[in-house]
Amino acid sequence: MERSLLEGSIDVGVGILPINEAAFDVVPLVERKLLLVVSESHPLAEREHVALTALRDENFLLFMRGFSLYDRVREACIDAGFEPRIVNESTQWDFLLKLARENMGITFLPETVLADAAMSGVKTIDVHHPSIHWNLALICRKNSYQSPAAEEWIRWVRAYFGDDVK
Repeated sequence: MERSLLEGSIDVGVGILPINEAAFDVVPLVERKLLLVVSESHPLAEREHVALTALRDENFLLFMRGFSLYDRVREACIDAGFEPRIVNESTQWDFLLKLARENMGITFLPETVLADAAMSGVKTIDVHHPSIHWNLALICRKNSYQSPAAEEWIRWVRAYFGDDVK
């Protein structure tokens, strides 16, 4: 999406922070975390929180390479000192949730997705050291022309999400 913005094929998009603020105007929208999802039968299922390093030997179920969720989780693992063992990739969050439910691995999903998901058979766990954030922002090219319709849409989005930030 950032490339599409820079090429001018789209005017406005939603991106995941951090964003290159030298190239884009950024309007923060939603600040959330990625939560660890495990089967109810997983050894970690009774924990409320876990350090990322404790997941070193787990099988990871991630969004496909090229999705920002993939990058966020992989980079956090590498920063914690290990390369995640990725056993399955998907473009569908509900499929990842189903695989986790069947105890085929662990996955990370945004709080916003999990709020509306069928959570029977799985547990969510807060991950720290480090936490993996999922902060969304409205972005557009710096100093670019915005049509009146785009400007109105940006105003509407700011008003709608104004109370949701943080």
